[in-house]
Amino acid sequence: MNFVSEFTKMNLCIVAALCFSVLLSKFIQTRKLVHLLIGPIFMHFVDRFVNLSLSQKLLLSSVPLSSSILFYLSTVVKQLSFLKKIIAREQSAQLLGIICYGLFFTCYPFISTKYFKYSLVCLVFGDGVASFGSFFNKKDGKGNAGSLFCYLCSFIALVMYGAEVTEAGILGAVGAVLERVSGAYDNLVIVAGVWIVGEVMCRIK
Repeated sequence: MNFVSEFTKMNLCIVAALCFSVLLSKFIQTRKLVHLLIGPIFMHFVDRFVNLSLSQKLLLSSVPLSSSILFYLSTVVKQLSFLKKIIAREQSAQLLGIICYGLFFTCYPFISTKYFKYSLVCLVFGDGVASFGSFFNKKDGKGNAGSLFCYLCSFIALVMYGAEVTEAGILGAVGAVLERVSGAYDNLVIVAGVWIVGEVMCRIK
C-alpha cells in the first residue's frame, strides 16, 4: 500500500468533510458534523497501515495536531478568530474540547491499545450524537435524550469496531455517564474515563 497515496486520500476526505460540514451549517452546527466525521476518517486511514515508521506516524499525527494548534491560536491571533465561529462557541475556555479532540487523534498512531481506540469511538460517536439531544430538550441542553443517544451510539459503534457486547455495554454506559456530568470538559473526561475503565476491565478478566 502506497503511504503517500493513502495520506493524500485521507487529507482530501478530511477537506471534503469540512466543506460538507460548512455547507450544512445552517441546519446543523459545523462543530457537530466535524466531531462526527473527521475522527472516523482519520482512524480509518491510520488503521489501514501496518508497521508504520516513526516518520509516517509523525506525518499522520501532524494533521490533527495542526488543527489543535490553529484553534488554540484563534484565541490569541486576531486574524484567526474566524475559526472560533466555525465551532459556534464564543468563550475561549470552551475551545478546550475541540483542541483536546485534535490532540487525542494526534496520539492515535502511537498508541496501540484497543481501549484507547474504544475511548475515541465513544468520544466521536457517543458524545457527537449526544449533542442532538438538545433538539428534544430546549431548556436543559442535551438532557436525558442526549445521554440515551450517547449510550446507544457508543454501544453500536463499539461493537462495529470490534468490542465484545459486554465491553461495549459497560464502556458505552461509562461514556454516557461521563458525558452527562463533565460539562465543558466532556471530551477530556470521556476519553480518559473510558480508556481507564477499559484497561481495568482487561486486567481483571
